[in-house]
Amino acid sequence: MKKFIKTIAALSTMAVLAVPANLTASAYPASPANSSNPLINYDTSAGRGQRWEYDNNQDGLPILTDRLLNSRGKYTYYATVDKNKKEYGPCDMFALLYDNIASTQNIQNAKHYVDNLSVRSAKTEKDKRYYALVLEYKDNSGRDSLTGTEYEEDIDNSLCDYGLRMLEGPYLQDIFNKFTFSDTTNLNYNYIKQNGFFRGYMYLEDYYVAGLKLTSTDPYTTFYEPVLEPNPDGIGFRTKVEFIVRNPEIEKTTLLGLSTVSTSGNNTYNIMTGLKATVNGSGTPYNYIDSYSNVPNGNKKLSIPKSEFYERNNRYQGLIRCYEYPDDLLREVSGSDKKYFENNDFVAAKRSGNTLYIYIGKKYDHYLKDVYLDGRKNNDWFSTGITKFNAFFRTMGRDELGHCRWLRSQLSTATRVYFYSDATPNSYSNSSFYNCYASDLLYRLNNG
Repeated sequence: MKKFIKTIAALSTMAVLAVPANLTASAYPASPANSSNPLINYDTSAGRGQRWEYDNNQDGLPILTDRLLNSRGKYTYYATVDKNKKEYGPCDMFALLYDNIASTQNIQNAKHYVDNLSVRSAKTEKDKRYYALVLEYKDNSGRDSLTGTEYEEDIDNSLCDYGLRMLEGPYLQDIFNKFTFSDTTNLNYNYIKQNGFFRGYMYLEDYYVAGLKLTSTDPYTTFYEPVLEPNPDGIGFRTKVEFIVRNPEIEKTTLLGLSTVSTSGNNTYNIMTGLKATVNGSGTPYNYIDSYSNVPNGNKKLSIPKSEFYERNNRYQGLIRCYEYPDDLLREVSGSDKKYFENNDFVAAKRSGNTLYIYIGKKYDHYLKDVYLDGRKNNDWFSTGITKFNAFFRTMGRDELGHCRWLRSQLSTATRVYFYSDATPNSYSNSSFYNCYASDLLYRLNNG
């Protein structure tokens, strides 16, 4: 369809409004002096309310001026109405924007204005539902496509290229479905581990939704404030959302003396899960938005080698426990157990041949200092030999050792037991502070 080119014969009373040069004959600038809430769309063409490609469509639409937008700042409008005060609804146009507010080359300037706008229905007191307000582009005038070409004279400066539309439901969802990703080839664990993060972008071509923010249930992904930029070919614009995927925090399980646990294969981490958009009006009662704000193409996956989830420690065979694990010897250390272990708060054991080794964590220096024993302060722990052993055994040692089924079983078949102090996950005393026959220790555990 060929656009009509109008000739303005007389401006009559419109002249006093200092109408911009690209204003069509019957259009009106919604300025502080002549705007209302709701704005009025006087279009009576066949496409009234929805179409805005041609001058006969744009004639009756309100065009927001920078004076109006600056004067009202953050503002909520009612849905635009026709000349009979009948409210327009989903998919209908809210208003147009002059190119001094929204032009392709300076499109980021429009974001501030658009983000200040919210639109809701005013049909009934109960039904004050918010619409999503969508900035959209159409090359109506030819300014983007014809500038610098031999057809530049065909540019129709009477037409606006940027408009705001009220959307809801599946129509809004269709907009969010148009999001695309930049190259995600490097969105893998090896790259993220090496670089600390992966940086990518999401794009929405020729659309922006007022107040747009992207969120995800994935704790490793951060989305930044959207920016508006010209499309790479210079025709129209796109919304660009930068995101960063950080290295997942993996709490490794320490394997004590376990060579049989396989660390081959991979675990899968889901990232960018539950990707959703929030916009102006989200979260308000009865809004038209929240049920249609999913952003597809998320739910990426990171394949992480299982070896990243484990670390081996062959210094000890296990941590002595009491009625907690199958044989009261903890071999796979994670969670709170690992925190205690890393804080040197443990009693560990190991068997080699007929000999048992017991390692007492360095944290016990704190536990056993100044403990009263036989009516006096117990500083025997800082001694050596059987005196040091008794200080441990008669306070908490008998309880810890005596309730470990694994230890009792080993004492029945081992020959000697050696005790070491000042143990940490990676070291212990250079020499044993006490040793005895395995049968003697078993006797003391049974009889005190």
